[in-house]
Amino acid sequence: MFASCNEEEETVGSTLAGAVVNTTGIGVAGATVSLWRSGESIANYTSTTDVEGNYNLINVLNGDYELRIRAAGYEDYSVNITVGGNNVDRSDTIRGTALISGQIINSQTGQGLSGAEVTFSADGDTTRMEADLVVTTDELGYYIIDGAPVGVFIQVVRNEGFYPQVQENVAITEGENELNPVTAVEGVAEGALRIVLTWGVSPGDLDSHLTGPSSNGRFHCYFSSKNPVSEVNLDVDDVTSFGPETITISEFTTGTYRYSVHNYSNWSESGSEGIASSPARVEVYGSNGLVASFSPPAITPGNTWRVFEIAVAGSNIEIVPIDVYVTADSYSNINSFRLAGKPSFKDLGIF
Repeated sequence: MFASCNEEEETVGSTLAGAVVNTTGIGVAGATVSLWRSGESIANYTSTTDVEGNYNLINVLNGDYELRIRAAGYEDYSVNITVGGNNVDRSDTIRGTALISGQIINSQTGQGLSGAEVTFSADGDTTRMEADLVVTTDELGYYIIDGAPVGVFIQVVRNEGFYPQVQENVAITEGENELNPVTAVEGVAEGALRIVLTWGVSPGDLDSHLTGPSSNGRFHCYFSSKNPVSEVNLDVDDVTSFGPETITISEFTTGTYRYSVHNYSNWSESGSEGIASSPARVEVYGSNGLVASFSPPAITPGNTWRVFEIAVAGSNIEIVPIDVYVTADSYSNINSFRLAGKPSFKDLGIF
């Protein structure tokens, strides 16, 4: 009778429940959690974490174990533990082999944006709840994640009053990963448009040019004339790579608006090579978010990318893609940013 009672007691086990999280405090889904007794060649108990990183091992015999955790993209993790009674609030942090850093830029100031939330998701989901990594920018707009997993992610930037910014196919490899700056674009009022130019390290200086109708004929908005009419403003002029260059149109006049990108770093007809080889991107935002985006066309002679026109007839506003290279002879000559090709002497001075 006495021996039988001991055998029953030995079959009564404990519950080990907990969570596996990464260095940003987010649960790691699909991680394998196992318990190993000393000298054993196979695990005594095994579980897999759910979508929130939680696991549950039941009927675990009391005693000393090695807790091992394995997850794709992360380093193997192990720790010695003692199971006795119910352990239901355990948390273990696992690390990847990557360090991620970057900066989020305010479209309206060209400076770092503090308090922006930056998420990385490996499964293609852009929702906050499904993010694998979450970090918030500091007062200068910088963020850093140490111990991140390797893999290919979707990066999403969110901040109140700004449109979400999505960067696809962000490859994170072992070691340091310094990502290019991401521009967070502040929202605009109904009826307004915001044009944002970003690019890469080279060329050092790309310039935004917008021409359009005014009471005096046509205005020309660029770095030397940032507010040519009350309803148009060059909010940010960047001269040291990446951008942004931001132009906001708060109100429209009937007529044709024309937006161009000039390679200030190379005035020759090979300037288009610098534009085309850079990850240049022009995005147009309305009150409901992104309405149009443009990437440079294939190289042809020219130093200026004529991106699009805006045809305005009363309340009807239409964005018309142009996507050609032309040669501008002067950054201040409005006709360089108006005509369909390189202006002739006959054309100069004609609006």
